[in-house]
Amino acid sequence: MRVVVLRNSTAGRGRRRAEVDHLLSALRSRGHDAIVLDVRRADGTTINGELAGALRGVGALIVAGGDGTLHHSAPAAIRAGVGVYHFPLGTENLFARQFRMSAAADRVLSALEGAGRTTVDTATCNGRPFVLMCSVGFDSCVVERVAAARRGGVSRADYVRHALAEVARPRFVPLTICADGRGVACEAPGIALVANSRQYAARLDPARDACMRDGLLDVVFLPVASRFELARRILQVARGAHLRDPCVIRTRCREASIVAAAPVPFQLDGEHAGTLRPGAPLHLRVAPASLSVLAD
Repeated sequence: MRVVVLRNSTAGRGRRRAEVDHLLSALRSRGHDAIVLDVRRADGTTINGELAGALRGVGALIVAGGDGTLHHSAPAAIRAGVGVYHFPLGTENLFARQFRMSAAADRVLSALEGAGRTTVDTATCNGRPFVLMCSVGFDSCVVERVAAARRGGVSRADYVRHALAEVARPRFVPLTICADGRGVACEAPGIALVANSRQYAARLDPARDACMRDGLLDVVFLPVASRFELARRILQVARGAHLRDPCVIRTRCREASIVAAAPVPFQLDGEHAGTLRPGAPLHLRVAPASLSVLAD
């Protein structure tokens, strides 16, 4: 089988990078034709044109990197209709966690050579595809800080450091949210999450009932207007107690929109995706059964 291995050389460290070399050797020893591309930049912007061309006529795409690398390569994989395997090298590796994907070469070969292929939903945000989630609020502000300071790979310590910086100068922006045309929040400060997957950083999983095969997006809104309330919400989500809190909004929909009363960053799949400005809403829409995934 011809496969493309998209390698992010900024993701992972020593031993994990060596595992990619071992994977390539294992693929070739089993007769697979492995085409190797290197992202080279953490934001993935250098891969778009080259990857689209490389995916013509191949059987699979192996993404050796983190969720950001997967995010940037997903549009090309969707257009090409190739099966995707996430070889986890990043900080969280949420997509790999969702499908129990491993950085062990034998597991990758098993997925490639087996019959376990499935099709899952993705979504778009103002036309830009994403796979896992979109969020606006405290977490997207932290992601913006991490992206601004990034010079290579990042670690959990980097996220903690920038989260503390955001706590010192928090941005609690009022948000208005609609789901399938229904208003669910009106100019309320807090954290908005539109999730396609249940997976989330640090295993907090605010949308832990989300399913990537139901043709729906899960909307979660956590009201937050102070540092104290922020700390309380994080602890609440960690325990799963937010699922029983009547102040927390949870709903499912095919389309959603988010409007901000002041400029605030938003993130897609853990990647800083821009700034949401007043009068320029985010429009989110599910794309059912749009991505092919290789399952072990």
